[in-house]
Amino acid sequence: MIAFDEFQIIRNFKGVNMEALLRTYIQPLKNVRFVFCGSQKHIMTDMFVNEKSPFYESTHVVYLDKIQPDIYGAFIKKLFGMGSRRIDDDALEFILEWTRCHTFYMQYLCHRLFRDAGKKITLSDVRLSCAEILREGMNGFLERRNLLTDKQWQFLKAVAKEGSVAQPTAGSFLNKYKLGTAAAVKRIVTSLVEKELLLETLSLKAKTTAFIMFS
Repeated sequence: MIAFDEFQIIRNFKGVNMEALLRTYIQPLKNVRFVFCGSQKHIMTDMFVNEKSPFYESTHVVYLDKIQPDIYGAFIKKLFGMGSRRIDDDALEFILEWTRCHTFYMQYLCHRLFRDAGKKITLSDVRLSCAEILREGMNGFLERRNLLTDKQWQFLKAVAKEGSVAQPTAGSFLNKYKLGTAAAVKRIVTSLVEKELLLETLSLKAKTTAFIMFS
């Protein structure tokens, strides 16, 4: 078995259609299994669902959703316990809410707490670590802010205030935050998803759900 991580990056290669080249070499292999993983869902989807792409319907698509908070919470408690540390329930609840169970941010925050906090980790310890993370990341945040237009920034703030938005082009949402026309917001959403500042997920209740990526 061969696994490719962050497979969507091959689209950044210049001067060669790497998707077509790989498909040419992979297709004849009968005794090798391939796993293609990627974090940019919209690109991965286009690679394997778009009929114009070389890898169209060449594999079984599996979407890995977020780990549920109760499962993540038990996992964190177990690992802290293995390191002779105890974490308060309110501290753990804050971690789950603040990181929104995003694996990278969860691991980053917990690693800092394990390194810097004492044997008993309290809510105050977590808040202090969060404040330090935000302060250290301020320059990167400002640089990303400068890459956005005023309309894109206004839209990001609107989504952040809502927490998540099931219908970003709905009239009620547009009017509430004075975001302009549905067509303009649709272009903004596309741009922010490509910049990985928004994540769009499919839902049975609504066409898409968009929420802020804390990157």
